[in-house]
Amino acid sequence: MSVRQESYTENEDILLGKVYMEISQDPSIGTSQSAQRFWQRVEDGFNQVEERDPTWPERTQRSMQARIQAIEKATKKFHGCIRAAEARNRSGASNADIMNEAMQMLKTDSKYKSGWKFSHVWEMINNFEKFKDCAGRSSRQQASRGMQSSDSESQAHTLHGSQSLSSFPMSCDDDEEQILGGSSSSRPIGVKRAKLKKKQSDNSESIIATLEKQNELYTAGMKQANDKMSMFLKQQKNSHDLKTVKEENKIMAMDLSSIVDPDSRAYFQVERRRILQKRAQQQEQPNDYATGTYPSYFDNIGGSGSGLPDY
Repeated sequence: MSVRQESYTENEDILLGKVYMEISQDPSIGTSQSAQRFWQRVEDGFNQVEERDPTWPERTQRSMQARIQAIEKATKKFHGCIRAAEARNRSGASNADIMNEAMQMLKTDSKYKSGWKFSHVWEMINNFEKFKDCAGRSSRQQASRGMQSSDSESQAHTLHGSQSLSSFPMSCDDDEEQILGGSSSSRPIGVKRAKLKKKQSDNSESIIATLEKQNELYTAGMKQANDKMSMFLKQQKNSHDLKTVKEENKIMAMDLSSIVDPDSRAYFQVERRRILQKRAQQQEQPNDYATGTYPSYFDNIGGSGSGLPDY
């Protein structure tokens, strides 16, 4: 004796619909999977996905098939009601009015007296081809294949004003074939195109990796050039500083009393005071070069702070 499982919650319906649609439209598989394999993937996807609440009961393939079938049949019927409501309200009716009228129409069916129960998944499945009513799907297929003649179009236009709810078929005879892994909905992009897309993606990743490696080498080269330039400037500064020290030492060693011109004597006196003051300050502050720290002449090279374009 089988034990009746708990009813599906709205969150379970949402997750089941999501898994079902993703597997139905998987471009890497396409239509080459059997019904058994299809539903095995649905079962695994639903029971193992991270989004699943661990407090939910374990669902079987049979249970999932039955639930999807119930949602699909009700959705197809509701689509038919919407089409009938749209035909009866050619102008002046809002989308909300159409939906409300369709819900009332659905209740007139003995199988759906309790009304429309799948509003929580409507936004997700309403454009899914498998869940659309057969009449709407058939007319779309005929239009796409160019099978409607101008005479039939004229007749349809004449009949629109007098069509009633009964003139719109709101159920399908192929529900079982559609549910059990039959023809797919909106055709996926195809196995070959999916593989080509993956190959292109792999090629793009390879190119990006190559560019990143080249950028690392370029950055290392720029750093090496920066270090060499810093060393050169340090040597230049040391040479300049040595020359300056020699000139200052000459001034400090001069016998100012031997200088007859008062202006010249005054100039060298001022220079001596400046030299003494500078050397006193140097003794108070550590010398960058003596401590092994040097200013960065090319920091942020190639970056936005240097005025050069980023590399």
